[in-house]
Parts: sequence; structure tokens; C-alpha cells
Amino acid sequence: MSGRNGIAGEWGHNPLPLMREGEYPGRRCYCGHDGCIETFLCGGGLSREFQARAGVSLKGEEIAARADAGDGHALASLDAYRDRLARALASVVNIVDPDVIVLGGGLSNIARLYDGLERLVEHYAFSDALETRVLRNVHGASGGVRGAAWLWGGARGEGIEADSRVARLQGSIPCGFRQRPGPLFCLPWATLNTPYFALCFRT
Repeated sequence: MSGRNGIAGEWGHNPLPLMREGEYPGRRCYCGHDGCIETFLCGGGLSREFQARAGVSLKGEEIAARADAGDGHALASLDAYRDRLARALASVVNIVDPDVIVLGGGLSNIARLYDGLERLVEHYAFSDALETRVLRNVHGASGGVRGAAWLWGGARGEGIEADSRVARLQGSIPCGFRQRPGPLFCLPWATLNTPYFALCFRT
């Protein structure tokens, strides 16, 4: 999916929804606008949040480790990140209403971010009850490479058969979802610096 102007999927260059006091107007993004989702949800965004609270700069995995050890500043920083992620994902749900959102990127490996994330997305989305799952990818840093190889095969006329494609996708999703009937359509939706994700739909 590329769109008429070739910018479909540039989710990270929308403003962070429902900005709080202290968030607005946001940092200047390299695109020239202020407050892009990307500036909040990249690794640097998490590091800046922690630095504002603790006075020291750490990488995402270091902040996660401190949170696991009970550090209050790290826990609060991850809470703020999770809330921003939920607001941003809710805007996607409101537009395309996917069955599943599969997160990728380095920060998607922080298990603590998933605690309560779906409930927060439900809170911010335009729905009284939300069934959309938010899941961690299973291929780690190689997910983008695998997706590129899959797309390359399709461009050369060597694409995987539809049933096989569904089977491979279903193989990467937890059993509770995989056992539901019906095929899946998966739409990669990514930017280079923002946590990327794929949207999966029943067809």
C-alpha cells in the first residue's frame, strides 16, 4: 500500500493525539513539523522522558532494566510511553479498525509496555468495547528483513500462495487468535524510526 502520493503508512508524521500539558507543541521533527508521533515514540523519545525525570540519559533497554528493578523514574517513563502509544494506536483503530496490530522495532521488545496497553487503546478508541489485539512480533529485528524478502518475491512473480501466506502469518500469532476461523489480510504499516507495526484483518 503506497497511496496516491506515496506516503501511506506515514503514521509517525501525524501529531500525537490528545497532547497533555508538557507535551504540546512537541519537539521539532526532521520533517519540519512539531509534535510528530515519531518524536515521542522513538527510542530517543523514551530516553528524553527518562532524562526529564531522572536527570540522566539512558537507552531504552537500560530504562526497561531499571523498571524491572523497581526504579520509580523508569516505571513512570514507561507508563508515559505506553499512554502515548495507546493514543497513537487508537487513532489507527478509529480509521481502519484492524483485528490485530503487531508491533515491531527495538522498543517493542520491552515486555512491560504491553501491560494494560490494549485497555488503554480501548479507552482512547471510538468504541465501547474493543476486540483488536496488540501483539509483539515474533521475529525480532529480522522482521523487516523477512517482510522485504516476502515482498521481493511477490514483485518478481514468485509470491507465496495465498493459503501459505495466511499459514505463515497465523504461525506468528498466539494460538488464541490463530484458532479463530477465517483468512487474514496483513497490511505492513511502517516508518523508519517509529516503532513499526502490521495491521491484520479478517477477510
